[in-house]
Amino acid sequence: MIYIIRVIIDNNGTVFDVTDILYKDVTLTEYIKGTAGILVFSVIRDGIVNFIEGNKVILYVDDVMRFCGFIANKKRDKNQIINVTAYNQIFYLSKNKDTYIYSGKTATQVINTVCGDYGLEIGSLCDTGVVIEPRVEEGKTLIDIIQNALDRTRRINGVEYCFYDDCGKLFLKPLSDMICNTVFSDEINIINFSYETDISKDTYNTVRLFKKERLENAHLSYMAENIENIKKWGRLQYYEKVDKDMNTAQMKALCDGVFNINGDVKKKLFVEAFTDDFTVRAGNSVFVDMKDFSEIGISDFKIVEKSVHVFSNGKHIIKLDIRV
Repeated sequence: MIYIIRVIIDNNGTVFDVTDILYKDVTLTEYIKGTAGILVFSVIRDGIVNFIEGNKVILYVDDVMRFCGFIANKKRDKNQIINVTAYNQIFYLSKNKDTYIYSGKTATQVINTVCGDYGLEIGSLCDTGVVIEPRVEEGKTLIDIIQNALDRTRRINGVEYCFYDDCGKLFLKPLSDMICNTVFSDEINIINFSYETDISKDTYNTVRLFKKERLENAHLSYMAENIENIKKWGRLQYYEKVDKDMNTAQMKALCDGVFNINGDVKKKLFVEAFTDDFTVRAGNSVFVDMKDFSEIGISDFKIVEKSVHVFSNGKHIIKLDIRV
């Protein structure tokens, strides 16, 4: 299938369609959390098209808007090829730091407050429903403040959410609402794959919680261990200062949440494939059918943690990091 892409740049009201001067690939990368979506492309300098940092850029695929962001970086080489990098709104949340002190709020309310304070465009935010314990988020990036609220919510209600930018507006959805029917099969469209297991990132077998403002002679507030996993991996400890008013039941629930989410080996499948679906994004669940995977095979829906769409000469390849 041949895909028709268009790239539009708006330089403060002067609009340039740079499609005809695109050079080689256009690449769109998106992440399930914590990182801005990135559009990378190159154009041939023609002396007519003029753009600067901060200009809006839009990617259309078959006349469907797929990305809307702003130019943050450009490089020109001796051959007059200009390489351009653009980001979506999550960029502002990852670059700006602030301090927020709140209590009696849900993650949805935290997101509304932070994004409202910074003038970011909101599309639709689901109601997470869980009131988070009082928090002091001091000197942290805005995206970390938001993600902390979502992580704490998940530890209470068991629901994982995806907070993302879709064409210039911010959305929050539970992953259960982001299932798509796109199939990736080693017999149909998978070109290559690799498989990784890892305990080096966000895997814990010990949780230690200390209450803020406790006296020096006070006892440890709460500690939990998975002895079996400590013997296998050595000690991997999660440490956090918690609100002084948290009770034992709340601290136990927090520890249980850490172990439920981060207490096991992380397993990830990296897939490169052909697909007709250019809308697949990080946060979606896609159907993976691989008979030769890890000696047991996969035939189930799996969550995409990172998606990379590469458009080149009318062709489309997708690269996915998939949680297994």
